[in-house]
Amino acid sequence: MYDGATMKPLVLPKWTTVRLRAKHQLTLPAEIVAELGVGEGDRFGVTLADGIVHLEPIRKSYFGVFRDLWPDTWMEDLRAERDAWARREEAWTPHEPS
Repeated sequence: MYDGATMKPLVLPKWTTVRLRAKHQLTLPAEIVAELGVGEGDRFGVTLADGIVHLEPIRKSYFGVFRDLWPDTWMEDLRAERDAWARREEAWTPHEPS
């Protein structure tokens, strides 16, 4: 299997098995549940492609989804930008038409 963007081989995580139970239920290994941060009642999106089932947790909130895209100082940077906007707004004076 290859990464479609870079065409580098994908490094797959440790493979494990699960058993299909009554009412079509699967039990996820505890390590996977912990890594995903999911629990009982959480919902998953399910797709089937080329005979492979893909499960993806449906997030209750998108807070933190993009945390790796910005530096750790993003909140301070945002506050500084908002403060700069406020200073510009306070300094602005409307011009009277001539």
